[in-house]
Amino acid sequence: MIGLVVVSHSPALAEAAVELGLEMVHGEAPPVRIAAGSDGRFGTDAAAVAAAIDELAGRGVPGVLVVTDLGSAVLSAGLALDLRESTTEVVVGAGPFVEGITAGLVLAATGAPLDEVARESAAALDAKREQVDPVPAAAPAESV
Repeated sequence: MIGLVVVSHSPALAEAAVELGLEMVHGEAPPVRIAAGSDGRFGTDAAAVAAAIDELAGRGVPGVLVVTDLGSAVLSAGLALDLRESTTEVVVGAGPFVEGITAGLVLAATGAPLDEVARESAAALDAKREQVDPVPAAAPAESV
């Protein structure tokens, strides 16, 4: 089964999101690595992301989905693709952080291929969008 690398500015946030996602997995969980924080502080580290990808690749996973929180986490994940030593297929996901991790873990646990897991992770916010009525935009003020 594929593996996931979770990239966050906060180790606590990443650990909590992974823990929540793993609660939804039935059976064997996919391998997950967290690349969060930088030198014990908030931040991201592309070298740590690359190392996490390489570690999963060394375990023989057929692919890795990278899920990021925001901003420089996305940049670090992209740079990690250039820094890594492994050649395993990697997708940097575009999904929301918590929902994307949960959807990715659940589907990866079924043995689904990387492209399918990445699609599901990216679409993970759709269910919430459908449940929440959008706030109507304010009408423009009339000009006189």
